[in-house]
Amino acid sequence: MIAMVLAVLGSELVVRNWDSEPFGRKTRLEFGLGRADPRFGWVLVPSHSTLVKNRRAKPIHYNVDAWGDRAGSELSVPDPVLPTLVVSGESIAFGHGLEYEQTFAAVLGERLGLQVVNVALGGYGTDQAYLRLLDVLERLRDPVAVVTVFHPVQLGRALNDFRPRLVLRNGKLVLEGPASGFWSGWKLRDLWMNELPYLSEDALAKAMALNAAILQATAAAVRARGAEPLFVVPSFGPSRSLGEHPEASIVRELFEQKHQPYLLIDIGRDRLLLDEWHPDATAAQDIAATVERALRPRLRH
Repeated sequence: MIAMVLAVLGSELVVRNWDSEPFGRKTRLEFGLGRADPRFGWVLVPSHSTLVKNRRAKPIHYNVDAWGDRAGSELSVPDPVLPTLVVSGESIAFGHGLEYEQTFAAVLGERLGLQVVNVALGGYGTDQAYLRLLDVLERLRDPVAVVTVFHPVQLGRALNDFRPRLVLRNGKLVLEGPASGFWSGWKLRDLWMNELPYLSEDALAKAMALNAAILQATAAAVRARGAEPLFVVPSFGPSRSLGEHPEASIVRELFEQKHQPYLLIDIGRDRLLLDEWHPDATAAQDIAATVERALRPRLRH
């Protein structure tokens, strides 16, 4: 017992000396571009532009409009009256590693002739994406369609407790603050709970139930505003049937069994950015074209 206690204490000291922040979060792009937020966890800084340089990739401009969303210019301000396409989700929806004009959100908006408000941000879980979506829907008079990117990695993110998050309580979604108490300050706990990708069977079942509720709430909120919801599930690999996908069981449970409109879009490994698990500009064009074909017949405009 003494040896175990000393080992835990020693490991905690080692982890604390790595840095003031857990190693997984310190280097994330979204933390460099944004600021902490008591409701969403983190958000972008409005009316701001940042040039991000990578040794092996070309520099990328990340421009944020007056509403705090990615846009073509830091000087732009969305018009709440215009017919609007809203894009929500995580880093793929955000357009990580691409200039704004290359992102599938910008390309899709141009194809559909709609104003684009992109509330996505890297590292977001489905709960954060949903809350940001609610925020922007309140500001728009004429939302036409909402495209939400879902990636299986978001299953675990929904359980992260280093930030405010939605939880299921008696079947209802409730916003809770970050974990508190004695153990919440331990770096070892934070590493285990929030940084490691492993999910036990119980944790996976909890994550599936929570994500299913959030995705259902997302679609309901969109339809309540008279807009069309569509979920995009990117999968890295060659074109193949649903059953051949490693995420097939997740897609069936979250979308098919819940009758949610979705597109499972395969992205070839040769269409990924250098050293990044994100679509390149060509893949973004393909995503936009695929979404347009599925979405256009359902639009009221």
